[in-house]
Amino acid sequence: MNQEILDQLKETFLFRGAPEETLKALIENGALRRFPAGTVLMREGEEGSSLFLIHEGSVKIVTADSKGDELIINTCGPGEIIGEMALLDRAPRSATVVAIADVDALELQQDAFQALLHQRPDLTMDLIRAFSSRLRFSTTYIQKAIKLEPNNRYYRLQLEKFRRAIR
Repeated sequence: MNQEILDQLKETFLFRGAPEETLKALIENGALRRFPAGTVLMREGEEGSSLFLIHEGSVKIVTADSKGDELIINTCGPGEIIGEMALLDRAPRSATVVAIADVDALELQQDAFQALLHQRPDLTMDLIRAFSSRLRFSTTYIQKAIKLEPNNRYYRLQLEKFRRAIR
């Protein structure tokens, strides 16, 4: 299983280009975890102290809409990383993550993640690119939501607030 996880790490946006020995050290310092379907891996608002590489299974990333109903932001599956934002900005988790199917994941604690960034400062540019891509995804998502409600002033104001925040 470690070789499969190593291969997945090599393809992730966070660790693409990292030396194999660094990735092996991350695996050795990580913990393989199993989450049955329906389990909450992380909860919006909580402090983030780790990230997860989904080895098998899938998760949904959710938040609540203005009515309190579940709003699915994204789904992620094998080879994808979740939870990294809180490790970088040290802000609370921005969404809740729930296992859709049984999930096997490698959990990497903040200390191991920070050590990798100190060892490999060149990975910082890869992180910037990855977050830029995610920001574009979020912007598109918001724009599509507004198109569903073109006369809704609330959505237009939220988009403008979001645009000001990223300038």
